[in-house]
Amino acid sequence: MSHKDHSLASTVENDRKYAKRNEIILCSVCGVELARKKLKKHKRNAHTPPPNQNSLENTLKTANSNPLIRKIKNELRSDIKQLKSIPLEYQASVYAKMEREKRAQQDIKRLEQLQTLKSTSKKLKEELRKAVTASVRVVLERKISACDKAIKKAPKPRCKWSPILPGSFESGK
Repeated sequence: MSHKDHSLASTVENDRKYAKRNEIILCSVCGVELARKKLKKHKRNAHTPPPNQNSLENTLKTANSNPLIRKIKNELRSDIKQLKSIPLEYQASVYAKMEREKRAQQDIKRLEQLQTLKSTSKKLKEELRKAVTASVRVVLERKISACDKAIKKAPKPRCKWSPILPGSFESGK
């Protein structure tokens, strides 16, 4: 019996604990009735203004002076300047297009770097075949291993996502 009493007491205690959270109150701004536990989320979603260019510029001013952050800040500033001349309803699509173009340029740079690494690796391997002395061979092998590691760690270009799986509808059977 003591076990039953204990469980009953704990449920009553839990009900008292959450009674205030589940209490229905009015929002002070718009007067909507909702539970107290949902009030903060409601105020955050319904009554905070959407971010605009001024708030974005303020966040850029307060960011750290890390070189990478500085580079990102400069890119965002240039994007903001370009977007000011565009109507508000088209800014999101224009910004997405600008981001796609930047990523495409980055992928091209990465491919060029990968190609140069591969070509230098080939040249070093040819020199290794022609090398006669052991000291030159050791130096070339170190350079080749460094190039191979860089090639393995080189980031791969991003693939475009497609809802159609490759080869799914090409067979026609």
